Amino acid sequence: AYFKMAGAKAGDTGAIKESIDYAERTIACLERMPQNKDVLKNIVNVRTILGIRFMDMGHLNESHKIISPIIETASGLGHSRRIAQINIILGMYYFYIKEDFTTAFEYYDKALAESRSLNDAGLWAMANYWRGIPLSFNCDFNEAESCFVESGNVHQRAEEWIWLSIVKSFISHLVKYHQGEIDQAVQTGREVMRLAEKSGDIYSKLFAHCTLGTACYGIGDLDRAVDHFVAGLTIGERINHYFWNCHANHYLGDTYFELGDMQNAMNHYHKANGLFLEIGHMPSWARLNDLALRLTELNTEERPDFDPESLGDYSAANKLCVYDGLIKRRIGEIMMSLGRFEEAEHWIAQAVETHERHGMRFHLAGDYAVKAEQCKLGGDLSRGREHLVMARSIYKDCGAPGWVEIMDERLAAMA
Repeated sequence: AYFKMAGAKAGDTGAIKESIDYAERTIACLERMPQNKDVLKNIVNVRTILGIRFMDMGHLNESHKIISPIIETASGLGHSRRIAQINIILGMYYFYIKEDFTTAFEYYDKALAESRSLNDAGLWAMANYWRGIPLSFNCDFNEAESCFVESGNVHQRAEEWIWLSIVKSFISHLVKYHQGEIDQAVQTGREVMRLAEKSGDIYSKLFAHCTLGTACYGIGDLDRAVDHFVAGLTIGERINHYFWNCHANHYLGDTYFELGDMQNAMNHYHKANGLFLEIGHMPSWARLNDLALRLTELNTEERPDFDPESLGDYSAANKLCVYDGLIKRRIGEIMMSLGRFEEAEHWIAQAVETHERHGMRFHLAGDYAVKAEQCKLGGDLSRGREHLVMARSIYKDCGAPGWVEIMDERLAAMA
């Protein structure tokens, strides 16, 4: 009967909660029984499936906690498929919580090897999907996309539209968006939404709205980005999905900041900070969010109390390659707001170098836009226009027409 948990449809918020509650009650009952081989096997099954469910919902600490007691038991029973799934959970724990890529990939590689040995297509899809996520955060975009495509191919052959939409959402917002292939991010995001609507599943609609929100931010359609992020956050809060709640709040902060709505930006950065603190999830992303909050506060009457000399620690502590340049840019913007222009120039130059090195064209355009603002504040309008022209050119190449228009407006204002 415990397999009811695995089959609970994610589209029903009640089913998600019910499946977790049912599994926890099942575990409690099983662990009160005499511990023979069949009972132990059932315990391994239920705890592993529950661990996967927690992982799907972004509850990585809970996922790790639920499978920790059965790691040795599963190995002793020789339950290869469950061992592989446990390795995936451990990989995600070491990536998301510990930001330890070396250990994380050791677990992913074990899971992939086991899936090949078992010739298990579902396990192969699962291992590739979860492996693609840290590869993206490590700026290994091509390899990440290959993993997502491998996973998506399995789901497409099986006509598993919910999972196909979820895999494609990561191609859109973790690969195409960060690579600066914004037109492809939008195209893939629309496909994700089409698949989500076809399935009628609320879980995949969460992914679709947040993915399209990111893509709309990428093309510079900021009002539509807000609409999608708010829709995604509404679903994410209903089902308590940690990853997307962090994502939606952080990006709503970024979007409202660009719209000049500093109060709403601060509200969402604060919410994201609270979530990061609650779950201990991706501390490097939490640092980027905290820098964005400090910058926003500097653009209001709230003058934050912090030591500017400590900001370099945010960059030194960062372990997620994808945020390396963004953290440096935010530090540069803060220094610029404080009137410390030499330090600002240093950090923004570092951001440019970082984004060039990793092929992150969309973010590189943003760096040049900030360099232009720095020149404007320093009175060097000619150089400022040069940087805006560069930003405009890169945005155009990325397929970001809204940002091209914004650069045109800034150029006209700087004439």
